[in-house]
Amino acid sequence: MVMSTTFTVSIVSDILCPWCYVGLRHLETAVKHVKENAHFTLLKNDSEFQIKWEPFQLAPNLKHEQIPIFEYLNRKYGTRYQSADDMTRQSPLTGAGERTGIVFNNDRYVCDSFKGHVLVSEMERQKGWKAANQLMQRMFHGYFELAQDISDVDVLAKLAEPEMTEMDAKSILMQMDENVVDRVHEKITNARTKKRISGVPNFTISVDGCSDKIQFSGAQPPEMFIEAFKALHDQILQSH
Repeated sequence: MVMSTTFTVSIVSDILCPWCYVGLRHLETAVKHVKENAHFTLLKNDSEFQIKWEPFQLAPNLKHEQIPIFEYLNRKYGTRYQSADDMTRQSPLTGAGERTGIVFNNDRYVCDSFKGHVLVSEMERQKGWKAANQLMQRMFHGYFELAQDISDVDVLAKLAEPEMTEMDAKSILMQMDENVVDRVHEKITNARTKKRISGVPNFTISVDGCSDKIQFSGAQPPEMFIEAFKALHDQILQSH
């Protein structure tokens, strides 16, 4: 039996979260494996792996302040990095990034990520999940590898291209429509209060035709995602 199937991966994430970027790379590796693996007999070529981004803020109190990443980590977690170079030498993220093709730029600053979440939300509403996912990828790359200021309207507006014009993106970010802002705030609040999420990334995987969902936290290895896809795939297979 072969059918068109849609897996949905909902990711609660903050643009400031490096492990979310690593987790995304692990997810992509798993999706590639699943598409090439003969075990997944239900999948047709047009089967989709839909990625939906849900907002979270690790540093919600940063509005206009920006803090060098190594100083922020020292304050929050008690690390003792003396500089960006010191962090590069000592941080476990360096190795995790290298294994997934990410070169972390530790000259970046921790800043307010809320505008970025607003832009992702509006990108999905106006252009669909694929466009929102592409934007999130560019924001991760821009922030973590190029040390771009992802709280800056001009930077975010440029990252919105080509799915959305720079002018349209800038309009969204300058106007900050009350309904849009409230919707993003509500999602962030619900993640903490209703879903009881205290850290990100948090993944929820579901598939058309199956009521079960699989949820886990952290930048788990590709094998964890593959097992989740397999479990859901096999449940559908048994039901038919």
